[in-house]
Amino acid sequence: MSRLTTVGVRAARVRTMTLVAALAAALALVPSVNGATLVAEYQFNGNLASSVGGAPALVSVDPLGLNAFVTDVVNGQTQPVFNWVGNAAPVTQQAGFTLDTTGLVVTNSYSVEMIFKLTQREGQWRRLIDVEDRQSDDGFYVNPGNQLAVYPIISSLTPFTNNVYEHVVLTVGGGTISAYLNGLQQFSGTSTLMDIRSSRQMGFFIDNVVAGGQGEFSNGSIAWLRLYAGVLVTPSLSIIRTSTNSVVISWPSPSAGFTLQSTTNLVSPAVWITNSPAPVVVNGQNAVTNPISGTQKFYRLSQ
Repeated sequence: MSRLTTVGVRAARVRTMTLVAALAAALALVPSVNGATLVAEYQFNGNLASSVGGAPALVSVDPLGLNAFVTDVVNGQTQPVFNWVGNAAPVTQQAGFTLDTTGLVVTNSYSVEMIFKLTQREGQWRRLIDVEDRQSDDGFYVNPGNQLAVYPIISSLTPFTNNVYEHVVLTVGGGTISAYLNGLQQFSGTSTLMDIRSSRQMGFFIDNVVAGGQGEFSNGSIAWLRLYAGVLVTPSLSIIRTSTNSVVISWPSPSAGFTLQSTTNLVSPAVWITNSPAPVVVNGQNAVTNPISGTQKFYRLSQ
């Protein structure tokens, strides 16, 4: 399992050799726009419109009339979110939303980035994304082991937690499907199951209405959704200890739109702070030098 977003630095009660070895091994990867273009972004600030021009609004699937915009605390910050509310059965009472991807992405090369929470059916199948017009049980799920999965071929290891906002990335391209949970790559496998079908509709949180495995649904809330044309790639974020009791954090330049952030605790809700000083470019790398202080610090690149 490769690490996507964070590097931890422990600075107290650690022998130098142990720390240096840990730092050398702790290479983080971050989702980059290199090779992918942001084509739609939804912030759910009282509407379902995209903040990126040219992208259509999401279409609410709301058979019970209970979907709503509310305010919630997401990763320590109060912000608007979109609640979807339905019933697992009958399938016609499931709620969520759809996105028409026509003209935005090709069917077999795209990336989806979401921050959302599920509130029901822990330990059972729950649909996240459907690309087959609700006509097949195949798709992107949280499985009964509470892990991300593309049914029926690929599953992962890290637990997905109910009632907690999770950061999920799905990439599809070149016949390969990959998924990330809170910055950790969960799986990467060869398949075309997530290629978008001819209608170009992408369904979120609503399960299939024909074939087997119906009713795999959970209510929830979503704070953020992005759609990219192409596959988000993963350049490395590295950290090296110097001889002056400091660390140098570096990553490729340019990495447009990314900011180095740090936190002292990864336990939810983690509070991430933009790093100071700003990076300088050295030999094609963005570089920041920080003193080692306190017990631990974790770094990530955030867009």
